[in-house]
Amino acid sequence: MRRLLLLLLGALVLAACIQVAPTPGSLMTQERAISTALEWATMYYGLRDVQEVGARQITYDDFLRLSGDTPWVGMSLETPMWLVAIRGTVVFTGPPSVDGTPNRSEYDNMYVLLDSQSGRVFQIGARVPGKEIR
Repeated sequence: MRRLLLLLLGALVLAACIQVAPTPGSLMTQERAISTALEWATMYYGLRDVQEVGARQITYDDFLRLSGDTPWVGMSLETPMWLVAIRGTVVFTGPPSVDGTPNRSEYDNMYVLLDSQSGRVFQIGARVPGKEIR
């Protein structure tokens, strides 16, 4: 009985740790895209005081036109993406410079680009005012 209980408990813990990926062809919802973007923005960019969040579906090609970036090798320009634009206080703290000066940048906006099919974060960034990606 004790072995069965331990086996069942182990299976429950393992099941809780497994992250189920969307099935091929399924699309991430707008609500999930925003939730994921806010989680990443808070965790990696120090997002706080969120004032506005918007999300829209675009293609990778659309994003390249908005951002001025160059395409990644092997990435289809027709890949469906969620572009989540966030307005709020964004504080990025990186490693100090060679002379020991702290590396800290503050922005009032950022964006998160997610693959609509897999839900994976593809790109995340912040821009100076007037250069926002929306």
